[in-house]
Amino acid sequence: MKYAKEGKDFPYNGMIARWWFERTCDRVHERAYRKIAEFIRDSYTQDPKVIVDYACGAGNLLSLLSRRFPNAKLVGLDGSEFLLRMARQHLKALPLACSWRINFIETPLPNMDIVRGQADLAIFCFPNMVAASAAEQHLSRNDRNIARCLSLAEGEDDDAPAIKSGLEQGRAISLNLRRTLKRGGICVRVEYATVQRHELSPPELTLVSFEEGSLDARVEGITPRLWFRVLASAYFRSRVLEDVYEQTADERDKSGGYLITVLKAV
Repeated sequence: MKYAKEGKDFPYNGMIARWWFERTCDRVHERAYRKIAEFIRDSYTQDPKVIVDYACGAGNLLSLLSRRFPNAKLVGLDGSEFLLRMARQHLKALPLACSWRINFIETPLPNMDIVRGQADLAIFCFPNMVAASAAEQHLSRNDRNIARCLSLAEGEDDDAPAIKSGLEQGRAISLNLRRTLKRGGICVRVEYATVQRHELSPPELTLVSFEEGSLDARVEGITPRLWFRVLASAYFRSRVLEDVYEQTADERDKSGGYLITVLKAV
């Protein structure tokens, strides 16, 4: 499979990577990462053996988790050579007992063949990423048909192709997350949000559930494959949402925070 966004032309090896790195190093993001790490730590009674941070960026969260799970092997996956170089710099500030357990892998995402079925915990935090151009090729015909139906129901005809593409890329990422996990493993998604999960409208919740792989309702007579069940969610107000505002310039993206969703692989 050929990925057109690799190498020098990949956005997260250039200016976008530097923008994201600077954002993740500010106090707002540092506080958020600490809170997320504590949330994950407090959610576990039996420590995971293998933790995968999907689109790990500069490794901020993995560094924190390495201290909180002293017996876990930690793997960071990302497509950006620049951000992984910064992540390896992070390791130098960690005790040796932490740093030697962390391994970073540069790879286009999604990549369905890497770390397959090995993880007890997979994390997808603040999804500022560019999915591989062929992401939707990993999906079944049913998935693509459901994405088409939802896109037509959600927007005007002119918007439907973009909505469909976004749903397919998100769905492919969720499939990749599921394939990294053992059955019964946990996926923690941390995503920008302006409302709590229970405040989403029914159509919005259907889109989110389909994309994350937890939708268990038929769509236009088609039953989606179930990859996850939702265990819990928690909402935190934070200025991290300004990451989104800087990209959209939409005033509605100034006020809110992030939503943590805990899913169990089925």
